[in-house]
Amino acid sequence: MDNDKLKDGYVSFINILELDDIYIKNLRDWRNQDFVRQRMFNQEIITEEEHAGFIEHLKNNKEKRYYISFLGSRPFGVLCYDFDKKNNNLEFGYYLIEQDLINSGLGIVMEYSLLNHAFYDLKVNKVFCRTLASNEKVVSLHTKFGFVTEGILKQHVKTIGGYDDITLQAITESMWAQKKEKIEKYIRVIVDIDRIGPINREG
Repeated sequence: MDNDKLKDGYVSFINILELDDIYIKNLRDWRNQDFVRQRMFNQEIITEEEHAGFIEHLKNNKEKRYYISFLGSRPFGVLCYDFDKKNNNLEFGYYLIEQDLINSGLGIVMEYSLLNHAFYDLKVNKVFCRTLASNEKVVSLHTKFGFVTEGILKQHVKTIGGYDDITLQAITESMWAQKKEKIEKYIRVIVDIDRIGPINREG
């Protein structure tokens, strides 16, 4: 997808539970792609039964959200978070659904939108993310957003290639405020920042 087409599109985030059943099926297919699985804590193929159970869990969990990210009418990513209401914290994750989009910058758009939603809509104290330590590119990206590493969980995940550490990173609203303007300069190169829609808490 070339940059001109990116800038022409409106970025939106739609709760998976508000979309047609084809997207629920697609969610499993996207998640089971090799390039996605190899960056997940659970690298096994998700079965239809497991996926159905997961969707039912989403329906009954008021604090967990899964959104499909769209550029115009084209889905490009999955954005999710868990809102810890008791401690007023949030943990998030996301992935792109096409390998060709990995260097498109759209991951930056999702992370930017999530942080704005977390701090300015949900008013959380802190945002967390956990990443396989071997995924150095994403760990570095989080750092550029202002995240700091709070810990390393050693050999915490069994992967296809053996065991991997988990890097735990976190950011507060004041830390995000220091980086937000700089990140927005990157965003403007990727998409029209004024055409990024809100993440709907109620959706």
